[in-house]
Amino acid sequence: MSEDTQSRIAALFQDYRESLPAILLELERSWSSLQKAWEPDIAAEFDRKVHGLAGSAATFDLEEIGAVARELEYCFKPVFDMEYDTSHSSWLESSQLLARLKELIESCQN
Repeated sequence: MSEDTQSRIAALFQDYRESLPAILLELERSWSSLQKAWEPDIAAEFDRKVHGLAGSAATFDLEEIGAVARELEYCFKPVFDMEYDTSHSSWLESSQLLARLKELIESCQN
């Protein structure tokens, strides 16, 4: 592989890592909004962003972020299906997974 190609690939990996804080911020804002009031559009967007993160992170050598995002995606499904039921265990587990995702994203920024 040429140096130019390697350099472009490295830049893509760096750009992806640098995009993660913005993605995290969007997820946190959506989650906070959903905790206040259930909005199907926001829930669908949250689900879509988590799904995208779960699918893309491993491509950029961030397997643990991808695995936690995938776990959050699966955990959020019952929340999404039942809408605003904060008493359901999946709601709390989703909050915990989002917090873990935040830790992982912050640690890869250093």
